[in-house]
Amino acid sequence: MGRHRAGEQRRHQRITAGFVTEVFERNGLAGRFMSRDVSAGGLFLETGSTFLAHGDDVKLNVVVFGDTYPMRGRVVRHGPGGVGIKVSHANPQYYRALMSMVG
Repeated sequence: MGRHRAGEQRRHQRITAGFVTEVFERNGLAGRFMSRDVSAGGLFLETGSTFLAHGDDVKLNVVVFGDTYPMRGRVVRHGPGGVGIKVSHANPQYYRALMSMVG
Protein backbone atom coordinates (compact mmCIF):
# COMPACT_ATOMS: atom_id res chain seq x y z
CA MET A 1 0.00 0.00 0.00
CA GLY A 2 2.65 2.56 0.96
CA ARG A 3 5.01 3.79 -1.70
CA HIS A 4 7.86 6.19 -2.22
CA ARG A 5 8.92 7.89 -5.42
CA ALA A 6 12.57 7.85 -6.41
CA GLY A 7 14.45 10.60 -4.59
CA GLU A 8 11.72 11.25 -2.02
CA GLN A 9 12.44 11.12 1.67
CA ARG A 10 9.34 10.78 3.83
CA ARG A 11 9.06 10.37 7.57
CA HIS A 12 5.69 8.61 7.41
CA GLN A 13 4.48 5.75 5.27
CA ARG A 14 2.07 6.95 2.58
CA ILE A 15 -1.15 5.07 1.85
CA THR A 16 -3.22 5.43 -1.31
CA ALA A 17 -6.70 5.93 0.14
CA GLY A 18 -9.80 7.97 -0.55
CA PHE A 19 -11.25 9.53 2.58
CA VAL A 20 -13.78 12.35 2.63
CA THR A 21 -12.12 15.41 4.16
CA GLU A 22 -13.79 18.64 5.17
CA VAL A 23 -11.51 21.67 4.87
CA PHE A 24 -12.17 24.81 6.91
CA GLU A 25 -10.56 28.19 6.27
CA ARG A 26 -10.95 31.36 8.34
CA ASN A 27 -14.39 32.00 6.83
CA GLY A 28 -15.75 28.51 7.52
CA LEU A 29 -16.18 25.40 5.40
CA ALA A 30 -14.18 25.65 2.16
CA GLY A 31 -15.43 22.31 0.87
CA ARG A 32 -15.48 18.53 1.10
CA PHE A 33 -12.82 16.69 -0.89
CA MET A 34 -11.43 13.20 -1.37
CA SER A 35 -7.92 12.35 -0.30
CA ARG A 36 -5.64 10.57 -2.75
CA ASP A 37 -2.63 9.82 -0.56
CA VAL A 38 -2.59 9.96 3.23
CA SER A 39 -0.01 9.51 5.97
CA ALA A 40 0.35 10.42 9.63
CA GLY A 41 2.17 13.57 8.49
CA GLY A 42 -0.10 14.81 5.72
CA LEU A 43 -2.46 14.16 2.85
CA PHE A 44 -3.10 15.13 -0.75
CA LEU A 45 -6.63 16.38 -1.42
CA GLU A 46 -8.31 16.28 -4.82
CA THR A 47 -9.70 19.81 -4.81
CA GLY A 48 -9.91 20.08 -8.61
CA SER A 49 -8.24 23.48 -8.41
CA THR A 50 -5.72 25.28 -6.27
CA PHE A 51 -7.98 27.82 -4.56
CA LEU A 52 -6.04 27.31 -1.31
CA ALA A 53 -2.82 29.30 -1.25
CA HIS A 54 0.57 27.87 -0.36
CA GLY A 55 1.04 28.44 3.37
CA ASP A 56 -2.67 28.66 4.23
CA ASP A 57 -3.51 27.24 7.66
CA VAL A 58 -6.59 24.99 7.58
CA LYS A 59 -8.68 22.89 9.90
CA LEU A 60 -9.53 19.40 8.67
CA ASN A 61 -12.12 16.77 9.51
CA VAL A 62 -10.94 13.48 7.98
CA VAL A 63 -13.56 10.71 7.87
CA VAL A 64 -12.04 7.21 8.09
CA PHE A 65 -14.47 4.27 8.15
CA GLY A 66 -17.24 6.44 9.61
CA ASP A 67 -15.11 8.07 12.33
CA THR A 68 -14.25 11.78 12.05
CA TYR A 69 -10.77 12.96 13.06
CA PRO A 70 -10.33 16.73 13.52
CA MET A 71 -6.84 18.06 12.77
CA ARG A 72 -4.97 21.20 11.73
CA GLY A 73 -2.63 21.58 8.80
CA ARG A 74 -0.93 23.86 6.32
CA VAL A 75 -0.98 23.86 2.51
CA VAL A 76 2.56 22.92 1.46
CA ARG A 77 2.18 21.89 -2.16
CA HIS A 78 0.08 22.35 -5.27
CA GLY A 79 -0.11 19.42 -7.65
CA PRO A 80 -2.21 18.17 -10.54
CA GLY A 81 -5.82 18.46 -9.40
CA GLY A 82 -5.28 19.39 -5.79
CA VAL A 83 -3.19 20.39 -2.81
CA GLY A 84 -0.81 18.74 -0.35
CA ILE A 85 -1.50 19.42 3.33
CA LYS A 86 1.08 18.94 6.06
CA VAL A 87 -0.62 17.99 9.31
CA SER A 88 0.59 20.16 12.17
CA HIS A 89 -1.68 18.88 14.92
CA ALA A 90 -2.40 15.21 14.27
CA ASN A 91 -5.12 13.27 16.02
CA PRO A 92 -3.65 10.17 17.77
CA GLN A 93 -6.73 8.07 16.93
CA TYR A 94 -6.31 8.99 13.24
CA TYR A 95 -2.75 7.71 13.38
CA ARG A 96 -3.94 4.42 14.92
CA ALA A 97 -6.62 4.05 12.23
CA LEU A 98 -3.99 4.51 9.50
CA MET A 99 -1.65 2.02 11.13
CA SER A 100 -4.44 -0.57 11.27
CA MET A 101 -4.72 -0.24 7.46
CA VAL A 102 -1.00 -0.81 6.95
CA GLY A 103 -1.05 -3.89 9.13
